[in-house]
Amino acid sequence: MLSKTSVYLIRALVELAKLPPDTYSGAVNIAKKIGSPQNYLTKTLKILVQNQILTSQKGFGGGVRLARDASDITLAEVIEPIENLQQQPHCIMGQNRCSEKHPCALHNQWKKIRAEHQKMLENTTIESIVNFYKNKDYSNGLYEKIIN
Repeated sequence: MLSKTSVYLIRALVELAKLPPDTYSGAVNIAKKIGSPQNYLTKTLKILVQNQILTSQKGFGGGVRLARDASDITLAEVIEPIENLQQQPHCIMGQNRCSEKHPCALHNQWKKIRAEHQKMLENTTIESIVNFYKNKDYSNGLYEKIIN
């Protein structure tokens, strides 16, 4: 239910949250850690800078960092600029008019799934993800390569 871009952004923010306060990291470094193409990640991180989730600094020692504490950044706000979750959802079956009055065959089930998905995104912070992985052994790496 998340695009590859959103998955990369979440991974990138988890890595940035692990940095000491006021420390910047370049997209090259982040891309290597999360298995993302560097140029692709650079472009998508700019979107989060524009949306004030990240701050950037040019020059030596520059890069990006979280604009605020990881406990104040939810997955919903990270992926909103990419996924447009607030936009009226399209019908999963492709009906032109799909609503409570004119539901498609999957409307009610899909509505419940979307609501739970949205709730999870709104209630999950970057900090909670970082905390989940603390003190766990990931010597073989935390991230799988995304194939698609």
